[in-house]
Amino acid sequence: MYLADRLLRLEEYVKGHCPALDAPLPAHTLIFSISDGEARAEVLHVSGSSLEQCWKDGLRRLRRRMQLRKLHGEHLRLDWVRKVRSCAFDEFLKLAEQTKRGYLRYGLALDQTFTILLTEQEANSRAIYYHESNHDSSRFNPDRFTDWATKRFSGQEVRLPAPEATVWALDTAGVYCAPDGTLYHLPGLGPGKTLNSGFFTGRREINRFTPELGDDTITGAARWLAAQIRKDGRFIYGWLPCFDKNLTSYNCLRHASSLYSLLEALEYTGDEALKEPARRALERMVTEFVREYAPQGKKMAFLVDLPVSEIKLGGNGVTLLALAKWRDLTGTDEHLPLMELLAQGINFMRDESNGVFTHVLHAESLALKEQRRVIYYDGEAVFGLLRLYRHTKDPRWLDLAQKSFDSFLDDARYAQAHDHWLSYATNEITLYYPQERYFRFGLNNCMGHLDFVLQRETSYPTLLELMMATQKMLIRLADLPELQALTRSLDLEKFRTALHYRANYLLEGFFWPEMSMYFPRQKRTGNTFFLRHHGFRERIDDVQHFISGFIAYTSMLKEDQPEWRPPEDPPWRREP
Repeated sequence: MYLADRLLRLEEYVKGHCPALDAPLPAHTLIFSISDGEARAEVLHVSGSSLEQCWKDGLRRLRRRMQLRKLHGEHLRLDWVRKVRSCAFDEFLKLAEQTKRGYLRYGLALDQTFTILLTEQEANSRAIYYHESNHDSSRFNPDRFTDWATKRFSGQEVRLPAPEATVWALDTAGVYCAPDGTLYHLPGLGPGKTLNSGFFTGRREINRFTPELGDDTITGAARWLAAQIRKDGRFIYGWLPCFDKNLTSYNCLRHASSLYSLLEALEYTGDEALKEPARRALERMVTEFVREYAPQGKKMAFLVDLPVSEIKLGGNGVTLLALAKWRDLTGTDEHLPLMELLAQGINFMRDESNGVFTHVLHAESLALKEQRRVIYYDGEAVFGLLRLYRHTKDPRWLDLAQKSFDSFLDDARYAQAHDHWLSYATNEITLYYPQERYFRFGLNNCMGHLDFVLQRETSYPTLLELMMATQKMLIRLADLPELQALTRSLDLEKFRTALHYRANYLLEGFFWPEMSMYFPRQKRTGNTFFLRHHGFRERIDDVQHFISGFIAYTSMLKEDQPEWRPPEDPPWRREP
């Protein structure tokens, strides 16, 4: 749509949504952001007593900036100050330190006339509220503030306020105009610590998760993940958009698990553009990362994590998952012999006397490195064995999976883990052994965790995976009359609320264009998932968990079973 028409739409919209602030503050402050998708958005603001005059002044400055930067205006965003909280600068810094890193959603004005104004989007995209990676809170970073101010207010000296000086914390709302002219309302902060307080702040308001929305986000994230696979089959492991910096480390287990989720997306979407990158990643995995061994003449294979040269139990599990999914998609038996050797490797890491797994071995000698490291390795291993059994029907692997799983039942650490891989494994084993003890374990793994699901501030995408694996168990339990006693004492209404809440909350971790426009290299950053509290990190395994959870949830929505439909009036819906 022509730029003039889109600007007219923005003008009409702001007239009905921008409230006036009380004197002595400026009655109206409009913040214009514009980008063509290549560099960070250009941001400018105007303040005054008249909304009409603010619009005229802002439009004049916007056109001048566009001409100077040679911008066409692919992305247009308009924000306004809706609420203000005055405090000493020192108090604002304390507020930041009481807020989780990345979750301080206020802008900042340094003077009463709002001449020097920093929006929340600028602050978080430039890591101005991010001091060091070892600090969990939103600490003000003076160096990054100075760098921002130099660029934003060129030719104007901007100094940090004295600790006792008054500053103004800004709550803004806005509207984003897409290239086709569609307007998306961008709400400000919600009313305190309620289910809806964190929803939608600074991004489009979506009150109902639809299958179409799920498909769009899955497709975008899967294509992003496929684009990270280089010609040699290795992933670009991750990237920090705030800092325009690639992560230089690598994790072969996460290579395999991310490949598995990409293959899930290929199966779900039918997007053939994903297949060739996935094939390259699979070939790299089996030719470089997987090694064959023969201790005491018995052949087996392990995924070796490079460059640390160690074998992780979970690595074999997720490699089996990826190879099994590839066979689902292609029908090839090419990797079945290797899958058998990987299963033998899992068996090698199990103590036959008690069924307990060893977690980490030295790759060169197969000597013990760590007996226990992280509990999700166990779930990955059993889940992988069960997926192998699905393909071969070899009773050795079902028997090994059951005996291994039985060792979890009497260990309190597993019962309290609330781990999504354990839930995947539980759901899978109950397909073959629909026994009360397994279902009880699976339900306990999730049902005591619902308050955490409802209250967790970070995206935490594995929570949706945990919930969806449990939902599948509940569906099957409904058809097993002899096990109905398991569900009678459960708060299924709370479970359903938590399930839909978490799926909707995960949209907070999606890079909508109205957010990605503030970051460098937006075409690389946008249309996938991130972790806000890690500097908006986009890492392959982060995206993996979002994809897997959203595939399961969107598939459930498409089944349209009445008891699993999203609520018509969800508790996180914003008030009109």
